[in-house]
Amino acid sequence: MRSPTVFLATAAVAVTYAQAQTFLQCALLTAGTGILSGLTNQVSSIGSPANSPTGCPAACKANVPGSVYSFFFPIVGGLGSCYCGGAASSPGAGSVSIGTSSTGGCPVGEFDVEYLPATPFTFTGCFSSATITPGTSTSITDDASCFTSCAAGGYKYMALTSAFNSNNYQCQCSNTVTPGPAQTCQVGSVQLYTSSTASGAARRRRNLLAAQEAARTRTLCPPFQTACTIPDSEHNYECVDTRYELESCGGCVTPIFGAQTGIAPARIGTDCTSLPGVAFGGVSCIQGRCHIGRCEPGYQLLRGSCVPALYFNGMKRQE
Repeated sequence: MRSPTVFLATAAVAVTYAQAQTFLQCALLTAGTGILSGLTNQVSSIGSPANSPTGCPAACKANVPGSVYSFFFPIVGGLGSCYCGGAASSPGAGSVSIGTSSTGGCPVGEFDVEYLPATPFTFTGCFSSATITPGTSTSITDDASCFTSCAAGGYKYMALTSAFNSNNYQCQCSNTVTPGPAQTCQVGSVQLYTSSTASGAARRRRNLLAAQEAARTRTLCPPFQTACTIPDSEHNYECVDTRYELESCGGCVTPIFGAQTGIAPARIGTDCTSLPGVAFGGVSCIQGRCHIGRCEPGYQLLRGSCVPALYFNGMKRQE
């Protein structure tokens, strides 16, 4: 019997984002780094519009075409400094310094660095850790590439983590994130960004690829079941009802059997039993989503996730 043919169509869509800068990091930039070499200070007087954390990025976008970063150096009651740099002015993870809070802000004596190009991502905050699965993870030196690659993939979340004693960042893109405790922004913090809206074109592209893979595997299993590769055996598979399977909720947690690497997402499911802080027997899979009903001691249920009680209590105080 011939397998049914699936016809799929896509349409090109132009995507635009709000023109607003987003916090990147606090930085200690000395003359030795050379990052500010050749850049012109936009502050001419104490009353200059560029002489503030918000005025500096606005001045860079208005007065210096091609600016990718703004660097504002505050001086209390005095003449600060505002520099505008292109792609070559990336401050790098090696210059990350400690800020004033978990939601941005830099103290006197440090540069407030903002990322200027239009992006769907806005800064959410800094955290001591975060569970980010599934998704992509790459070591980079150019922080701008993290914004562009996560946006191109249509992901909901972007995480940028500076490495200790290195100029590298860890860039992670995902649609599922469980943040740990909030932390004052510093080296090693997970800087979390949230997309206001996933790219329509990217979303359609993911749907197209998923449909293509579904067409490839639909004859391997009964209706409503997916062919998931058996761990450590790429040539064998098992049929899983990912709507209700606790350890493969919403999709395979091993590669989809026969999936072509780089063509479709190989792992799209969640092992509900491995979610942080979930009590034994305290979670179920319903229609492809993990539903947590009970957490381990030391954790509290907050908005569908188990979070450390310390973080939970901090959130309650903020509310």
